Amino acid sequence: MYGKIHFPVRAAVFASFLLTVAFSASAQTTLFNIPTTDTLSRGSLFIEADLITKPVCYRHGGYQTYGYRVVYGVDNKTEAGANFYYTRDGGDAVGEVQFNAKRKIYNNEKRGVAVSGGTLLYVPLKSSRGDRPAVMVY
Repeated sequence: MYGKIHFPVRAAVFASFLLTVAFSASAQTTLFNIPTTDTLSRGSLFIEADLITKPVCYRHGGYQTYGYRVVYGVDNKTEAGANFYYTRDGGDAVGEVQFNAKRKIYNNEKRGVAVSGGTLLYVPLKSSRGDRPAVMVY
């Protein structure tokens, strides 16, 4: 029976499947610098590259931000890392380096409770727009 199904029928079934999957998928947005309680395990290395853009002319608010992250699991409860972001928007390009460290203080998976603390140091690479170093402690 399977061999007798014609190409148009198979194509319609496949297209229906693709549409169903496409409509059930949800979009995801990157949220920068939102701390979580998750930490990398000891010796683990996480590397990420991001591109965030508004693809219109600069005079209409367009920009491109390139981001790179590296995080290392110092032990099972501590991680340290560095981020680099570079943004172009038609004016002076802006670069920023961020250094971070996080420690998981408490974790109870059975109850779904975890507590972490950390710090994030923001350092602009040039202060042409009045940017200054800043620290976030959480």
